Parts: sequence; structure tokens; C-alpha cells
Amino acid sequence: AWLAEAGDGAGRSRGLAMLEEAAEDKECGEAMSILGQAHARGLYGLMPSDTEAVRWFAQGAEAGLSEAQFKLGAMYEHARGVPRDMFMAAEWYSEAAEQGHADAAF
Repeated sequence: AWLAEAGDGAGRSRGLAMLEEAAEDKECGEAMSILGQAHARGLYGLMPSDTEAVRWFAQGAEAGLSEAQFKLGAMYEHARGVPRDMFMAAEWYSEAAEQGHADAAF
């Protein structure tokens, strides 16, 4: 939310750079998930890219973040940035559900 309020230009660029730095240093699974969502939806001035979204969601999922696991499952289910793979979708949904992600508990 704070990034959305950062305005345009330099403030937003610095915010994105901070997120990317935290995510690339494997320090913050939440940053990975936020970047995945930003790429999936084309937020914060980024061009939409399902491939980049999958990359960030996968890193967040591997780091154990349930939201990233859920989003990665959805990418596999809906063939966004990866070939449709219902087995992988179920695996990631299951991982997220085990951590208490309400939307993944089906």
C-alpha cells in the first residue's frame, strides 16, 4: 500500500528498487509476493508480465510465504506465465492451505 501512495516518478522508483533489493537478497518473501502481484497486474508503472510474476511468486513460495504459494498455484491453474499444470496448482494450493491460507483451503 505504501508503494501505491509513493506517487509517480522518483518516489515510486525508489520504492520498487527497495522491494527488488529485499526480494533479490532473499530477505523478504513478502516483497517477492508484492513484486509478483505488481508484474501480474502491471502495477506501479510496470508492464504486465506473467513470466516475471511467476518468477517472483515462485521465489516467495519457495521461501514459505503462503500468499505467494497460493498465487503460484493460480498461475499454474490458469496457465499464466507457465503451461497449465493442475498437479502443480494443487501442490502449491495445498502448501498454502497447510499454512492457513483461507482461499487455498478447498
